[in-house]
Amino acid sequence: EYTKKNIQIVETGVEIDRFLPNTKKGVATRVLYVGRLIERKGLDTLVDALSLMPAPAQAKVQVQIVGSGPMLYLLKEKILSNGLSKVISLEGESSTPEKFFGSADICVFPSRGGEGLQGVVLEAMSSGCYVIASDTEINRGLLQGGRGSILEKKSAEELSHELLRIMEDEDLVEAGS
Repeated sequence: EYTKKNIQIVETGVEIDRFLPNTKKGVATRVLYVGRLIERKGLDTLVDALSLMPAPAQAKVQVQIVGSGPMLYLLKEKILSNGLSKVISLEGESSTPEKFFGSADICVFPSRGGEGLQGVVLEAMSSGCYVIASDTEINRGLLQGGRGSILEKKSAEELSHELLRIMEDEDLVEAGS
């Protein structure tokens, strides 16, 4: 109706035989981010949120950041300057993200904006992870009913509070797996 060109529609989906629910349990809460390392993805907010956590909580969390991009050097600096090198590991790019999702408890996507339907959110949900994501209409629909949390303010304080709340509630972490 709007163009004479043939347009191919590519449906968004998840390979459910690839992104399977987590069955591993550990002592630490495993937090994961998968995506490009660019400013609008809000990774500095994640690092700041972890730096706001009390030391005992930091000792109980392991964070993996999977991806590459122009913020890599700045993230490394921020992680070191906040004393979080034992908490956060930068994993680089991966062609097998399901390995990371399969061992994670919580997936965090603190984007500042510009997101549509994020495939990584669907992959995290398919893998049985509890999802914390920025406030978009799509994320509100996906994460309603206790399937995850929405970051309304997109602040480090809000994300730190939400991570602590989930880490303290074993039912929420296990509900994802």
